[in-house]
Amino acid sequence: MSEAQVIHNSTKNASNVVRSAARRVFGTAEQKIRKVFNDLRRKGHSSVQPFSVGHVERRMREFAAANSIELAEGDMYMSVKGITHARRGTKIRSGKAVSEKAIARFPKNRNTMDLYYDGKVFVYTNYKNKFIVHPNYELKMEGGKVRKVNFVTASKAGRDEFNLHKYRKI
Repeated sequence: MSEAQVIHNSTKNASNVVRSAARRVFGTAEQKIRKVFNDLRRKGHSSVQPFSVGHVERRMREFAAANSIELAEGDMYMSVKGITHARRGTKIRSGKAVSEKAIARFPKNRNTMDLYYDGKVFVYTNYKNKFIVHPNYELKMEGGKVRKVNFVTASKAGRDEFNLHKYRKI
């Protein structure tokens, strides 16, 4: 094994250890989403700060680079506001709300979903639900600092929605 490979492997191992420790301290994205839902049921609100649901995956980064689409830094984020918007009363009553379980599982399941670009946003879908990634969204973080992020919202997918010409499959 070359010296470069040894350095690469040890760096990769170190970053995995740091990520694992961060998950133990701060919880996984799925745990944070479930906490938001539990807070909303118990208290009617949640004070969970905006959080990462994972890195922007390779296929999105490569598509963005090849098509001169500017993406914010390497992570995607969700917030209480975005989650409550996806589960608001009118959407639940009309059957257009994404289930709590589907929202909570998005961070793990997104890599198995199809990915589209519609000229403005990226869309992950399993053709039942869609998770919209807004690149360069200005999100107010803890302490009031505004940061550009790739922000995720959720909605039900239309039956034939992805047959529309505006969608480009990635």
